[in-house]
Amino acid sequence: MVLLATVREILGKGTFLGYGLVPGFKPALIMILPPGAFLSLGLMLGFMNWRRMRREARQSGRRTISDIRTRAGAERGSLRPE
Repeated sequence: MVLLATVREILGKGTFLGYGLVPGFKPALIMILPPGAFLSLGLMLGFMNWRRMRREARQSGRRTISDIRTRAGAERGSLRPE
């Protein structure tokens, strides 16, 4: 809950504990409103699920998309896409 409130305050007001973070930042009004909470919560849950699935795949030896891209880049001699 604290993380959700922190994200909403930073994106909705541009402050953290009342202190301005970035000069000239234009806050997103929706982040202060109730739909902003649902949006933030959904994105946070999606990120946590993605991290969990990625960790489980690596522990079980399954290849993930990022593993395939990294190996393909290493085989070409570069890790950067061309």
